[in-house]
Amino acid sequence: MTEVEKQNEENQNKELTSILVDPENFNVKHKLSSKWTIYYDIPQQKKSTAQTWQQNIKTIASFDTIEDFWGVFNSIPPVSRIAPSSSYFLFRHNIKPEWEDKQNEEGGRWAVTLGRMGSKIDEYWMNLVLACIGEAFEFPDQVNGAVASVRTRGDRLALWTKNWKNEDETMAVGKHFKSLIGTEKLSFNSHEDGKQSSKAKERYIL
Repeated sequence: MTEVEKQNEENQNKELTSILVDPENFNVKHKLSSKWTIYYDIPQQKKSTAQTWQQNIKTIASFDTIEDFWGVFNSIPPVSRIAPSSSYFLFRHNIKPEWEDKQNEEGGRWAVTLGRMGSKIDEYWMNLVLACIGEAFEFPDQVNGAVASVRTRGDRLALWTKNWKNEDETMAVGKHFKSLIGTEKLSFNSHEDGKQSSKAKERYIL
């Protein structure tokens, strides 16, 4: 028997241990339904253009298992501790966090401004992230990604959807999002609206 065959036999005979049994010495990972990537937007002194924004956004990591997700999120600062004017983006691995991505072109976003909430924003963000990677929405294919932003006037959360013209699915996604953050008011705009004007009237409000 070769060394490789011996190693394979040892691995097969090895007791399977999940992270729930041993958080440090586990050898079993649980697959997510989709692969996700988290990005960080580095704050800039000057107003950025679309080109400089693309240069400033940095990939932190990608993951497709529950264990790797916790490994990533436990090693980065919570939203409440990142620099003002910066953001986290969590998107499906094959979708970039920008309007120009083909899978975002027909989409929009549910958004909420929360005021400076301190650690409360961390709870809301984690609720949203877990709902995304756990495919907890009634129409999970409508969900492209989520954003957490720290701003001087108030922290913001947003949920990006795939096709805003499907009103029933868009509203269902929004209602689930609202259930994660309590009584805060949610508003929805298509990305097309946002391109035309930063002050476009909301299409939906919850």
